[in-house]
Parts: sequence; structure tokens; C-alpha cells
Amino acid sequence: MLELDCDIVLAGSVFLGRANMLTGMVTERLSRYAKNANIVNARFEPVIGACIMGALKRRGDYDGQAARNTALSAKKLGLTMPV
Repeated sequence: MLELDCDIVLAGSVFLGRANMLTGMVTERLSRYAKNANIVNARFEPVIGACIMGALKRRGDYDGQAARNTALSAKKLGLTMPV
């Protein structure tokens, strides 16, 4: 699995901001072993991911319009992560 091209999403309040020490340590360690991984901070609170997974299970797809609607709803509800 360490050779896969993939995104690794850092989620949760302990990873807020790219400049904090824990984020740096985790990113450095992941980069050392998973060289093809793209490490990113979460855009939304974890509950939004659960909603997306539910939509995928129920509808079987998650198109651009659904993504835009999710982003708008998350913003209205205060469920976006600070950048």
C-alpha cells in the first residue's frame, strides 16, 4: 500500500494549520514511507465525509453539483475547516 498514489487527509482539531508541530511531524513521517501520497488538510468537519459516503451508498455517485451543494451547506452550517 505504501506505493499507491493516494490522498491522505489529516482531519481533526489537532491538525489545524500546516505550521503546527504535530502536523509537521506526521507529514514528515508519512512522506518518508508513502512517497506517492499527497497529504492534505481536511476541507470539512468529519461529519461531512459521512454525509458524502451516505450519498454514494444511496445514489451510487457524487457529481459536481452534489459537491457544490455539500460545500454550500457545510459553509452555512459552520462545518468547514479553517485554512
